[in-house]
Amino acid sequence: MELRPKLRLSRWSFLEPLARYYRQSAPPSSVTLGQHHLFMVLLIAYIDDAFIGWRERAAYQLEGADALELAVMKAATMIAANPLDPNISSKAVESSPYNRDYFLREFQKRVGRTPRKYQELKRMERAMHFLEAGMPVAAAAAEIGYGDPYYFSCMFSRTLGLSPRDHVRRVRQSRHGGLMRFDEADQELHLSGNTSGDADPQRPK
Repeated sequence: MELRPKLRLSRWSFLEPLARYYRQSAPPSSVTLGQHHLFMVLLIAYIDDAFIGWRERAAYQLEGADALELAVMKAATMIAANPLDPNISSKAVESSPYNRDYFLREFQKRVGRTPRKYQELKRMERAMHFLEAGMPVAAAAAEIGYGDPYYFSCMFSRTLGLSPRDHVRRVRQSRHGGLMRFDEADQELHLSGNTSGDADPQRPK
């Protein structure tokens, strides 16, 4: 797919990978925090270039908490769009107009993770997609920059709370409808491997 904006965007070289990532990862029926961040960055870039004199004549300029929120949003979007760049978290922080230590604290307060840990989360989310597509663990690890599959598995578990193989198992069970005959509590027991309880999936609740 070739992306060519009808409107000439002055920062297209920066925006193109963000637009591609948004198109590839947009959920069909819901909006995630990351999607909201990304959409707002693209929208603001469009508005800046689409309206003559927008920057000079704008009656309202973001300041205070709103400006900080936007800076965090832009940094999170930069990281989410290119988590495989080893320096992207540093670049995102450096692009902020705020003091580095202050911005790091505010980023963690709003996103729930430091920029580096947020980047690691996004890397693992990429790995999740590869695993769900049937890619072996070692190959998925290599795709996101891990040469050691064991270390990748440890980081995957630390970041997401389950191993790569457990994630694949859950996805397969969900896809094949193997959990649908259980209620929510029994689904959790089944997924955790604890099926020693007295729950009978054939028994009416």
